[in-house]
Amino acid sequence: IKSDSILDEEAKHRATSLYFPDAKIPMFPASFSEDVASLWEGKTRLAVSFLVEVSRDGVIFSRRIVPSIIRVARKLSYDFVDNLLENGGADSHENRMLAAMLGDAWLVASSLEKVRLARGAIFISRREVFPVVDDNGHIRLEEWQDDTPARKLVSELMVLANETGALYAMDKGIPL
Repeated sequence: IKSDSILDEEAKHRATSLYFPDAKIPMFPASFSEDVASLWEGKTRLAVSFLVEVSRDGVIFSRRIVPSIIRVARKLSYDFVDNLLENGGADSHENRMLAAMLGDAWLVASSLEKVRLARGAIFISRREVFPVVDDNGHIRLEEWQDDTPARKLVSELMVLANETGALYAMDKGIPL
């Protein structure tokens, strides 16, 4: 998105996407946010990759942020990843391979969490409740825990990515 373009100005105006029980207002038009900028399975996308070399015990050796082109191999849900981590993907060779990779990522994420907690971070487990509107227009509340293995895996890797981005910005003198 080019600076001062119509998309850039609209994003500055909206600042964020808003999600309601029965609707959403995206920061960018749906034609952009739900197509070109979305991670659809099987699609190739322009991206910015945060590459971090880290040991299984949470020691970070190197970090790089690079422009990249990615191909989204598979869309995974939190429930699916939790099941893979729990059961090892016994139903197929592809799922066993995926379970092994996710298991390695889980070990790294757990080590990163331990390092953060040892440095004084606070872990807060919370139950999130959100409204859902069914086909008949009735609103019901659904809940999920944020401390399942899949959610903790994503959370820890997002903390790592944010820290990497902050260090990059600090090193380059970029205000954030």
